[in-house]
Amino acid sequence: MVSIVVPTYNEQENIKKLLLLIHHAFNKNLQDYEVIVIDDRSTDNTWEILQREEANFPLRIFQKQGKRGKSNSLFEGFQKARGNILAMIDADLQYTPEAIPQMARALDANCDVIVANRKRYHASPLRKILSRGFKHFFGKMLFGLDSDIQSGLKVFKREVLETVKFKPHSAWTFDLEFLHRARLAGFQIKNIDITFYPRTSGRSQINVLKNGFELATNAASLKLKRIHPQHIPPKVIGSMLGAGVGFSAKKYITHTTLPHQVSAIRGFLLWQKLTIAAVLAAISISFYMSTLTTAIVLVAILSTIYLLDVLFNFALIAKSLYSPPEISITGDELSQVDEKQLPTYTILCPLYKEAAVLPHFLDALDKLDWPKDKLDVLLLLEEDDQETQEAVSRLSLPSYVRPIIVPQSWPKTKPKACNFGLSHAKGEFLVIYDAEDVPEVDQLKKAYLAFQKTSPNVVCLQAKLNYYN
Repeated sequence: MVSIVVPTYNEQENIKKLLLLIHHAFNKNLQDYEVIVIDDRSTDNTWEILQREEANFPLRIFQKQGKRGKSNSLFEGFQKARGNILAMIDADLQYTPEAIPQMARALDANCDVIVANRKRYHASPLRKILSRGFKHFFGKMLFGLDSDIQSGLKVFKREVLETVKFKPHSAWTFDLEFLHRARLAGFQIKNIDITFYPRTSGRSQINVLKNGFELATNAASLKLKRIHPQHIPPKVIGSMLGAGVGFSAKKYITHTTLPHQVSAIRGFLLWQKLTIAAVLAAISISFYMSTLTTAIVLVAILSTIYLLDVLFNFALIAKSLYSPPEISITGDELSQVDEKQLPTYTILCPLYKEAAVLPHFLDALDKLDWPKDKLDVLLLLEEDDQETQEAVSRLSLPSYVRPIIVPQSWPKTKPKACNFGLSHAKGEFLVIYDAEDVPEVDQLKKAYLAFQKTSPNVVCLQAKLNYYN
C-alpha cells in the first residue's frame, strides 16, 4: 500500500480536487493507497471540507500537534502512515498526483527514492532562479545530489525513512537532510521529470526570500554536521534479516542489529588520532633536543613492555598446566546417549567457489554420529556464485541438507553469510564447518555432552583442531 502524506494550510480551493485526482490515478492502476492529511491549523474551510470528504476516500485527517511548518507536518504524517511505500505531495496542485502510482511502481532493488524533477517549471522568475540555484549549488556541488531537492513530490520505501530517521529543525528543512542522509546510508535515488504547474487557486505559503535564506542556512549547517553510520532495520520485526548499516554512501547488509560501534566500519577515532600524533610529535621533539637520552628512554620502555609480555605468557602456560581447559568425554558416556532425547543440531557451511570439495563435505556429514532426522544442514551459497549453485543443483542432497542463497550485499564475508544462515537455523545447537572440514564422527555428541558438564553461562565451546596435509 502507498501512504500519501499531504501537508495543508488554507487549501480549501484545492484539497477536494487533489483527493479526486489521487483517487482516479490509483483506481486506474488498481493500487491500494491511503491519504494522510496533516492540517496546519487552517483558518479557512480546509478542515471542514476534509471532514466531509473523509467518508468518500481512503482518507485519514489529523490536525497539527507540533510546531508550524511543512517539515513538521510531514514528520507527523509519516509517523501515522501504514503503507510500505511513502509519498509526499503538496496540496497546491502544482505537482501532478497522477505520477505517484508510476513512481511507486518504479521502486525496486536498485531504486529506493524517486524525486519528481521539475523539468518544465512554470513559476515566477525569482522563484525559478532561486530554486534552480539552490538545486545546483547546495544540492549538487555541496552534497553531490543530482536531484530537485526542494521538489514537493517524492516517493520512497518505508525502509528509507526508518533508517534515516531525524526530526526537522525548522519549517522548510526536511527535503535536503532527508535526501542527504538517504544517500549517505547507501540508498539509491532516481528522478522522474514532471511539469510544475502555476498555482491557480489559493494563496502561496512561500515567502521566496525568507524561505530561501532558511534553506541556505540549513544547508550550511547540515554540511558541517557529523552524521554517524545509520542503522538499517531488519525487514521483519523479530528477525535479523536485512539489518545492517548505511555509511559513506554504501549499504552494508550484515544481517545483524549490533551497533556500528562494535564493528570495524570506522578506523581510528579522533581522540586516538590526536593521541598518536601528540606522542609522535613528543618523540620527534625529544630526539631533536637530546637524541641519546630519548633513545635510552625508548629502549627502556620497549624492554619493559617485552618483559611484561613474557611474564604474561608464562602465567598463561602455568594456568594451562594447572587447570587444563579440555572437557574429556569417555567412550562409555558416548554409548549411553539416548538418541531419542537429542535436540536438533544445525550445521552452517558457508561456501564460495568451492564446488569441487562439496561432495567430500557431504560424505563427511553423512558419517556423523547424530540422528539424521535431527540434523539441519544449511549450505550457504552466495548469490553471484553460479558455479557452486549449479554443482549443488546436480547433487542428490539428503533430506537434512538445505541450500540457502545469501543475497548479494556488502560486506562479502563469511560472518555475513553465517548471520544470514543463523536466521534460518532450526537447531537448539549450532556449529559452523568449512567445506574442506572432515569433522570427527562423534564430535556433535561430544559437544552436546560437554555442554551438560559446563555451567549455564557457557554458550560456546571450541573444538581442538587436528589437521592433515
